[in-house]
Amino acid sequence: VTPSNQQHFHGESADVPVSGTIKDPDGIESVSVRLNGQPPIPAKVSKDGTWSLVLPSVPPGIHELEVQATDRVDDQTSALASF
Repeated sequence: VTPSNQQHFHGESADVPVSGTIKDPDGIESVSVRLNGQPPIPAKVSKDGTWSLVLPSVPPGIHELEVQATDRVDDQTSALASF
């Protein structure tokens, strides 16, 4: 997942690109991203398992990012990072 855990950004609010790769033998149905516990934002997922989105207008400070993936048989997994 990028940005990497504990990565720092300085200055004004900025759009932050977020991306990663997910693999599952059943195939990936969806990936969503939550910033600071807000409602999830769906990511674009490619057939090769790469996904991406841009978080708009992220203010300066420490943020928690949760990425949740759901496979085609409805199993879910998640990862957390702070930046």
